[in-house]
Amino acid sequence: MNCPEARLLIGADPRAEQPALEEHLRECDACRQFRREMRTLESDLRRVLQGSEPALTATSTGGTIGIRPIHARPRRSRPARFVRPSRWALAASLLALAGAGLLLWALQPSATLADDLVAHVNGEPGSWSSTQPPSATRVQAILRAAGVSLDGSEDVIYARTCPFRGREVPHLVVRTADGPYTVMILPDRSVHHLEHFSEGGYMGELVPARGGTLAVLGLKGESAHLERVAAEVSRSVHWRT
Repeated sequence: MNCPEARLLIGADPRAEQPALEEHLRECDACRQFRREMRTLESDLRRVLQGSEPALTATSTGGTIGIRPIHARPRRSRPARFVRPSRWALAASLLALAGAGLLLWALQPSATLADDLVAHVNGEPGSWSSTQPPSATRVQAILRAAGVSLDGSEDVIYARTCPFRGREVPHLVVRTADGPYTVMILPDRSVHHLEHFSEGGYMGELVPARGGTLAVLGLKGESAHLERVAAEVSRSVHWRT
């Protein structure tokens, strides 16, 4: 199960506890947080509908959904026949606002980007076991076409220009003391901060850079030094203006 599948399942039923979902949640901090958000929202909505809480409004900041009470001015009581329709109208509005925010949260570009990266790497399984490293000239030519250069190109054991999200981008595998790591250089793909992901048997980092994003992936269980490797790659890649 991947992140979009998990979040759709959680969105449909925040109390769902399926084996495949639980296995995914054990490895994915982002989806665990999403389920916590959804369960909290569900509980608050239930209290609103039962009339045990003041009116609420949905807010979304940085992809996180929250709700807060609205403290309205006292007003004269109205006939009882207006109370129930008002409460249901409030609940419907709240659900619409929260649903829109949760949809945006669940479909963050970074989450989808991680899924696409894993799918692409899985489509080239031979890249990990390459035994004929490309020449330094070829590596630099691939990078130059993307507007970057790389220190230590002799450590590259696999290099191709690959179609990814409508653009040709460098796909490298670099040899390190801790084993091979895949590096995808993504010009014009922006993330706002360093992001970690765990998906489909891989651990990865999305590293923001001046000209785009660096994606560094290692095989799960063999990528204990992912953060250090990603930092070294980030220092070695130079983006041309």
